[in-house]
Formats: sequence, C-alpha cells, structure tokens
Amino acid sequence: MKYLSCLIIFSFLLSAACSQNTDNWSHFRGSNLDGRATVKTAPLHWSDSTNIEWKVPVKGLGWSSPVVYGNQIWLTSAAKDGKEFYTLCFDLKTGKLLDEKTIFTAEDPQRIHGTNSYATPTPCIEKGFVYVHYGHFGTACINTDNFEIVWKREDMPCDHMQGPASSLILHENMLIVHLEGTKDPYVAALDKKTGKTIWKSVRPAEIYDPLEPVFRKSYQTPIVIK
Repeated sequence: MKYLSCLIIFSFLLSAACSQNTDNWSHFRGSNLDGRATVKTAPLHWSDSTNIEWKVPVKGLGWSSPVVYGNQIWLTSAAKDGKEFYTLCFDLKTGKLLDEKTIFTAEDPQRIHGTNSYATPTPCIEKGFVYVHYGHFGTACINTDNFEIVWKREDMPCDHMQGPASSLILHENMLIVHLEGTKDPYVAALDKKTGKTIWKSVRPAEIYDPLEPVFRKSYQTPIVIK
C-alpha cells in the first residue's frame, strides 16, 4: 500500500484467472471458511505491470479482507483516528466505485494497538445483502441492489483493548458476531433481516476473571460445525 494525502492506494490484484472464476468469496477465508478457492490457475507473481487487472484508491485504512458476490467487491475501511467508518463497493471487472458510505462515526473512539486498524473485521455477503462489522463501533446490513442501509446496531458494548478484529459469519437466518476484549466478552446471533438479537452467550467469568486483562482477549472468527 502507498499513502497519497488522506487516501490509501489499494492495489487490488485481480488476475485474469481470478476474474473469470464464477465462485463468490463471501466470508473471511472464503465461502467455506477454509481459505481455499476453486480456481485452478492462479498467478504466483505480481509486479506493477504483471497480473494486475486494475487498481484504485481507497479512502481510509483497514486490515479487513474484501468479499465478492457476483460482479461486486465490498470492503470496509476507517479513518486512521477511528472517528469515521466506511463501506465501499467496486465493480469486479473494472474497479469502478459503485458505492461509498460513512456508515458509523465515533466522537471519542477506543484506542487500538498501533499495528491494528479500526476496520479489521471482514464483512460477509450473500445474494442481495452485505453485512459489515466494526466491533463495538457498529454492525450493519446494506442492500447490494440499491445500496440502502437495511439496519444498523450501535448498542453492543465491548472493551476491545487493542481494537476489534473478529469477523462475521452467516448461518441460516443468523449473523454471528464475536465481541471480544478484556471485559464481558460474548458471542451473539443477530437476525440477519432485522439485526435484532436472537441469542447471546457471555464467556464464563470463572475462566476470564482470574486472568490479567491482557490475556483475556481473543480475536478469533467463529466457525459453525454441523
């Protein structure tokens, strides 16, 4: 990445093989959550002119991974000071910016680790909807056809200590969120259509309380095993 004024030049490396692949990449580590793609011939080397389909500037900073569905690429980003949180959608073939939103703001954001970002959790996507998550700063659903916000949640507190990192997963009618940090960490299932909480599971106090705060946090992404 290269910095240019307030923009990050984000080189999105789409090879011809990848752009011809019809599979979607809907979650962190892929649609099967296993880090594997079905493309048979992926390039192994890149340069400024080799195996790059397009590259575009992206506002803000974020360690989250892009997700892909159909002809859309979605990613999250945030201001370096954590006071604004962005969603961005690009055309898969051309890199054209289709939508950009400041979806959340924070007047006095929690501090994060110097190597983290305020947009580290990866979104997830399905036909018609993308779900974005910034830890306790907010979670939202966006309609991918008209780019309208379907619902937002800003009422799930958590002291992340070093910033949010756990990504979302979809399971049946539920959006699973992992709010992890130094105090009262929990996993919750939200109704993906409304954002309302279906259930919430708080981590056992007898496990966490004896530990020093720095050892209580865990930024793992959940996985559902059938």
